[in-house]
Amino acid sequence: MYLNKLTINKFRGINSLEIDDFQRINLFVGKNNSCKTSLLETIFLLAGVSNPQLLISIDNLRRLRHIKNEDFNYIFYNLNHENQLIITGEFNNGHSRNLHITPSINQNFNEKNTEVFNKDENKEMDFDTNSFTNKITGIVFNFEIKDQHKHKQNFKSSIISQNNITRIDIAKNYIETLKGSFISSNVNSSISNKLERLIISKKQKILVEILKNIDSSINDISLGISGMIYIDIGIEKLVPINILGDGIQKLLNLILTIIDTPNGIVLIDEIENGLYYSALKVLWKSVIEVSEEYNVQLFITTHNFETLKYLKEVLEMEEMLKYRDYIRSFTLRKMQDNIIKPYKYNFESFEYSLEQGIEIR
Repeated sequence: MYLNKLTINKFRGINSLEIDDFQRINLFVGKNNSCKTSLLETIFLLAGVSNPQLLISIDNLRRLRHIKNEDFNYIFYNLNHENQLIITGEFNNGHSRNLHITPSINQNFNEKNTEVFNKDENKEMDFDTNSFTNKITGIVFNFEIKDQHKHKQNFKSSIISQNNITRIDIAKNYIETLKGSFISSNVNSSISNKLERLIISKKQKILVEILKNIDSSINDISLGISGMIYIDIGIEKLVPINILGDGIQKLLNLILTIIDTPNGIVLIDEIENGLYYSALKVLWKSVIEVSEEYNVQLFITTHNFETLKYLKEVLEMEEMLKYRDYIRSFTLRKMQDNIIKPYKYNFESFEYSLEQGIEIR
């Protein structure tokens, strides 16, 4: 199931955005604060449309901590929960999703003035018109699912916190058929569980072949106790992967996540982070080939010119020519009133822009 079209209204810094013609691999470029990461987050929420806990997850990826219920305002345009937050996605098989995120509001009577008046008539009082207070107690996912040749179905999930008790209600009679994974530029996720599943299925050789393109001395990869990952480089002892540097771990995480999300969606924020330029060609080639083998749709952000250049070079390789139609690049521009406008490039226009030095970031 591939996402074809996305519409966003009132999410974080995005007033509105409409973007379509997605392909297998979709690259988002643009200046800082052009809402590239926010776009990935909306796709993540759409993929997990019944799970309101994802809102806390994406805030945690930004190192935004939820200490009180009002922190749910982080996701609303201009930090105002009165703005109508709606995300809509259309997929290639006639499937569509509409997610409307609203706050759960509890109206509490303010008994402060009444209590003071009854107990002590001589005590000073605050006089104001705010005898009722509206407080956010949580968040509600109202979502609509439409499949081809079927009627629309409406569901609701919520996460509500009151009196130090949090209740999560997941929509009944809804089973998610789409898996999504998010790789953040800020958080190093654990890869040991993903590697364990790959080893059990006897498919770790695909990783070894990819790693050999970075370091030809790598012969094997294995998992030790406590989730420690080891690499065989032909010496007497296995080498902990931590010794080989962050770049190898970043590459492993990317490839393992794609393999671990078959027929799903993987979102990668700032794909080049933690990688040396010399590894970028290996990265792109591996990501493209593995995403095809496991039928995974990718959405990737970058602001680095070298990353774009190496993608172009990979797609000019003889064995990679067939993948050119799989690529779409979108430059995001923030217009007046925070309306985000996407400029679309297929491979030919993407290649021409880079060769002519035309700014597409």
